[in-house]
Order: sequence, then structure tokens, then C-alpha cells
Amino acid sequence: MINYFFIVILCLLIQCPYVSYGQGTYYFSNYVPSLGLDSPVFASDGERLSGPNYLAALYAGPNMDSLTLVDTAPFLTGAMAGYFRDPGQVFAPVAAGDFGWLQVTAWDARLGPTFEAAKARDIGGYGYSAVFQQQSGGAGAPPTLPAALLGMKSFRLLLEVPESNTVVLFVFGLILIAAKCSRAMKP
Repeated sequence: MINYFFIVILCLLIQCPYVSYGQGTYYFSNYVPSLGLDSPVFASDGERLSGPNYLAALYAGPNMDSLTLVDTAPFLTGAMAGYFRDPGQVFAPVAAGDFGWLQVTAWDARLGPTFEAAKARDIGGYGYSAVFQQQSGGAGAPPTLPAALLGMKSFRLLLEVPESNTVVLFVFGLILIAAKCSRAMKP
């Protein structure tokens, strides 16, 4: 009886090291030169985004209509301006080893804490990549490495147009009305 129990436990322990993820994994970075990925993100003026005032977000899903936010990362600085990187692996709502649909967004974090908040202001300062498909990592035993965002292409943020001050608009309107009235009163 003890030998049978020992054999069952031993068999279970032999199988334990083989781990497989249920979800697909991605490496959230737009710069992996060893794989040919070099897709910097630019401001509307052509400068590369740099520093914590700019954020990138990864949206993923099993189809184009079901993209959900899975990770955010700040932009790097200096020689790495235009690039973002999350050093860990990102788990996406895609089965491990399956092809997922992905999109990268970026925005000026001073306009809002999320891409959606910045976009809702409708004054620019945000942008997004085309939606692309990429096979996920995390399949098999041992699991495959997280997949790079090989289908991502560079993009630019929309030009940021500052909101007008209400008082300034009111004063400007009064000046226009006064000018129109003064012309109408001249003989």
C-alpha cells in the first residue's frame, strides 16, 4: 500500500515542473532590434515621445472587436526616446499560442490618466497604431517566450490644439459685435 502511494506521488511530482499558461503572453516593447522591431512613436511635430509625461498602452483580444487594455508603460528618455518597454511579460485575453489582435495607443498623460480620458477631451495629444495580428507566446511545456509586437508600425500623436478660454472668447465676441455695430452706425 505504501509503495503504491509513493509511486503515485512520484509520478505527480515528475509532471509538476511542466507549466503552461492559459493566456497568451506578449513582450510590451516597440524596440527589439534582434527581431527586427524598431517602431518609435512620435509627437505631432516629429519629435520622439520622451519621459513619463507620455504613456503607451497595449490593447489585445481574440478578434478586432474585443480589444481590452492589458498593460501601460511610460516612454523612455535620451537615446531611447520614442520607445517604451515593460520589462515583464504581459498576459493577454488570447489563448497561449493563438493569434491575437493588438493595438498600441499613446497619449500625453497631462491630458488624462488613460488613453480614453485624453481622447475624450478631443483636443489631440493622442494617437494609435493600426490594429495588427500577432501569435502569442506562453504555449507548450515549458512555455514559449512572450511574443514581440512584430506587426506594430510607428505612428504620430494628433496635433494638440489647446482649449480656448471662455472669457477670451466672450471678449473677442464683444469686440466683433462692437465693430459690426460701429460700421452700421456710420453714414
